[in-house]
Amino acid sequence: MTMANRSLLGFIDLTLILLGSVALIAEYQQHMATASAAEVPHPASDDGPGVTVPIARLFEPEEARLSPSGRQWIAAMARRSAGRSLLVAVTPEPMAVGGRLDAWERAAARTGAIMHAFEAAGHPANDIAAMMPGGNARWPGITITAGKPGAPP
Repeated sequence: MTMANRSLLGFIDLTLILLGSVALIAEYQQHMATASAAEVPHPASDDGPGVTVPIARLFEPEEARLSPSGRQWIAAMARRSAGRSLLVAVTPEPMAVGGRLDAWERAAARTGAIMHAFEAAGHPANDIAAMMPGGNARWPGITITAGKPGAPP
């Protein structure tokens, strides 16, 4: 085997190792993004079990645009809640000075963004509904309640 062939094989080996490393890192980051949404489970109610997620984990700061990790989390939730009705409530958070939307406008836009993302992830649109957030919320968050399978939202 010539020196040029050995160098070529070494380069190909190194390239494959790097490609594998990048794939593992990407998989790990996706896993962490979907698992790190800091879900706070709620006890089962008449509506069904629910989770509350911090707004900062799903949205860009001061915006109603989902972050990449937020889209991944919603896609994972859509898979987990298949066949169930969803109720989505976004608690208004205090507005930063100079924000373009007030707290309620931003909460409504975020609710719509979440509902649209669930639909885009394959959850049937007629199984997703918005609800007013509870008045006693202590911190800005998103409550998603999954109802009984087949129950109307």
